[in-house]
Amino acid sequence: MLARFHPSTIDHETLKKGMQCSEQGTIMPFLTNDFMHIGATEASDIIRKMKLCSGSDTELINITRDERSQLHKILMGYKHDCSGEVSSEGLSPIGDYFRSSIRQYVGDATILSKLSTRATAYMGHPFVVEALITIAANKMKKGLNIYRFANRAPLVLEERSDLITSVAKHHIQWGKYSISLEKIPVGIFVSLVGTKIPFNNILKEYLCNAEVIETTIKEALITCCEDLRPKMVDQEEVSRKLDHLATFHIEGVRNVRKDIDEDALKTIFRSILKQGKVTPQDDEGGADASQAPPADLELEMIKDTWNRVYERQ
Repeated sequence: MLARFHPSTIDHETLKKGMQCSEQGTIMPFLTNDFMHIGATEASDIIRKMKLCSGSDTELINITRDERSQLHKILMGYKHDCSGEVSSEGLSPIGDYFRSSIRQYVGDATILSKLSTRATAYMGHPFVVEALITIAANKMKKGLNIYRFANRAPLVLEERSDLITSVAKHHIQWGKYSISLEKIPVGIFVSLVGTKIPFNNILKEYLCNAEVIETTIKEALITCCEDLRPKMVDQEEVSRKLDHLATFHIEGVRNVRKDIDEDALKTIFRSILKQGKVTPQDDEGGADASQAPPADLELEMIKDTWNRVYERQ
């Protein structure tokens, strides 16, 4: 199935080309088959407003420039039942495979946001933006690591000139979501699928500025950030608890972070819990209050900390 035009976002040149290339011979099937959200009732209403001599039987090749301009004005102001919703039929977004592939690439120890998907239209052509953000992937450097895709093909050149890069660097308040670009690697994965993508040139090196696409990418990334915020807050809390536990019996506990494997975590926490049953002594054999083992409340905190780290996702 071919992607259909979105009526209220189509531009005049796209409409002209669409009428010239359409497989439909007359205006009625052109409207009902080549546009989303336009059925027979809506098409009849549009044709009535155009006041065509032959009505619904008017052939596309006989429509004049003025009549085409009139049709464009009607479509631009067209209000349909879906209230602006854009259908992604005829497109092939990556979907869940996008997230699973990223998970395989970055590893299980990395925090992933949910996959954010947005569908809208550019110059009448529908497109879908899929976005996902990763935190603390070992194979990435600190700061932003941007991975761009267009119609499933990776974009590897001119990253600094790309629209996705501009949005990630200048339109997202990372600190608002407890994400510190100075301290951790942040992976930005954005895929755009559509029948008309604004590339810089025929080489398709990067995406040019287009307001509706910029807004859609921004909304998709913000949705990812909002999904990550509670996970980042949990991460900070776990780190604070681990730093507190470091004042007790395990010297290496300060190094316990999300890159440590689960067996090592189990060993450390079992050791702490075991030491909680022993009363440390000072050099003279008396109880050392400064090195006292965890009390019941602190033992519960240790268990809670372990559960939070163990249930990373």
